[in-house]
Amino acid sequence: MASEVKQLATQTSKATEEISGRIQAVQGATEQAVAAIEHVDKTVGRINEIGSTIAAAVEEQGAATSEIARSVEQAASQTDLVAKSLARLLAAANDTNTSSCAVVGSASGLSDQAAVLKRQVDEFVARVAAA
Repeated sequence: MASEVKQLATQTSKATEEISGRIQAVQGATEQAVAAIEHVDKTVGRINEIGSTIAAAVEEQGAATSEIARSVEQAASQTDLVAKSLARLLAAANDTNTSSCAVVGSASGLSDQAAVLKRQVDEFVARVAAA
């Protein structure tokens, strides 16, 4: 019986060593898995940072694009106002031209009437002086 106990003790010792080796292998694999997970975690963190940077840049671009669109709209509105003002100015210039032509025509007519009146006055004065 002592030899059986010794044999069982030897088998238990070998099984314990084998289990211990397997535990060490599992612990080594676990350490490698933890290191790989930490590496993946850091990579995901960097990807998140890059994504945040890209999102911020896209947001800034969107804001800049909105500002450009607002400026273009404002410039178009101002251009429309200038065009309307120029149209009113052209109409006023045409009205002024028409009025000027009328004044020149009236002045010419008055000049002709003044010449006729002067001639008639001269003739009247000559008749009165002769009488």
